[in-house]
Amino acid sequence: VDLAPTALRVLGREPPERIFAGAPAASAPGRPDDLTAALAALADADRRASAALGVSRWFFTGLAALQIALFVAMLRLLQRKRSPRGAETVLIGAGLVLPSAIMADAFPWWRSGLAGPIFIGITLALTALLTFGVTRLPRITQTLTPLGVVSSIAAAVICLDLVTGSRLQLNGVVGYSALQGGRFAGVGIVVMGVFIAGALMAAGWLAHVTPQRYRTISIVGIGAVAIVLMGSPNLGADAGGAVALTAGVCLAAALAAGGWLTFTRLAWAVLAGLVVTLGFALVDIGRPVEHQGSLGRLLNQFSEGTASLTLHRVALNNVSTFVSSALTILAIAAAVFVWAVLMRPWGGLKRLFGIYPAVRATATGMAVATLIAGVLGGAALNVAGAAAATAVPLLTLTALRVLEHAADRTPGLAGTSARDVSVKSRGADDDIISD
Repeated sequence: VDLAPTALRVLGREPPERIFAGAPAASAPGRPDDLTAALAALADADRRASAALGVSRWFFTGLAALQIALFVAMLRLLQRKRSPRGAETVLIGAGLVLPSAIMADAFPWWRSGLAGPIFIGITLALTALLTFGVTRLPRITQTLTPLGVVSSIAAAVICLDLVTGSRLQLNGVVGYSALQGGRFAGVGIVVMGVFIAGALMAAGWLAHVTPQRYRTISIVGIGAVAIVLMGSPNLGADAGGAVALTAGVCLAAALAAGGWLTFTRLAWAVLAGLVVTLGFALVDIGRPVEHQGSLGRLLNQFSEGTASLTLHRVALNNVSTFVSSALTILAIAAAVFVWAVLMRPWGGLKRLFGIYPAVRATATGMAVATLIAGVLGGAALNVAGAAAATAVPLLTLTALRVLEHAADRTPGLAGTSARDVSVKSRGADDDIISD
């Protein structure tokens, strides 16, 4: 869509805005002075983009297959209400696969003749290293610690990438490819799902660390930082994703204190979401056309009467992605697993949500935000699938721990006082007792 406007710019003619949806290409600074070095850099980028496209096709297929196999394996443990250390380690590792795959693009794996196996090897090595570090933390036995720490790692990895120019995402396996031309900077579709899951799950964890009266404020604060990172033109550069995350954060804030979603809570959440969305729209539409994001361009097209082409393209992308992506299968499988297994009385998730209302709030907000982000970005369930790959193993682990504590019948407590029982139980899981 950018070729015709670029040709007209070169010829010194202004393109008719009602016909072309694209914008003229602009020259970017930073090219090496030496022609050989400049060509070598472009050739290396092309090699990386080609290798990443090839690897990503079967990487996400393998990820979906392994996650679904893990869901099936967890059925027996949930019914037995036991969480062996080995199972917990596997679930922690499963939640760290996508953050590790993002970090793997910091290594030049594409320059080898065995690019795919090397990328997988680096990803597995990073996953094992991070998993080892998480399992050796001093308070890892507390119920919410694995969920909070792994989510924080996922969000931190993406934050660091965004503030340093999204170098791990451009032409990355988990990012986006210059060969496809959909995006060249900011946050990509898969990374968006991981970021939403990491930021909101970490917010739910931290909300229970703070006093109860500050839970809503802590979720709003962390959510606001995540929204700015997502929607800032110089960082995430995805106003649509920021709008979707705003909806999730507002809903999570409304539910953080516990109880049902009342009309008053819903009204305040909707009002806050509309204010933030309007703010992003005004900022984006006020920028020059060539620097506007998807939201600003769409609003301009609505005002000019040319938005139908963009909406048609987004709808087609949603349909095409839904029927062809492995992450669609993973998102559907994760939804079935959560609804048909974890939400059963023996699945532990209802009990987890009852004990930790902030986790219930952020999990609900995550589901809403990822679904909206996928539709707005023309990615169908890809955002939700990426979020599920990170969050569902962690929620499963936490549910297993809650079930294990609920079924604990520690011998030797007969004849002890209620205070002694409380103290001994607090040693096993002090945060459940306190809540």
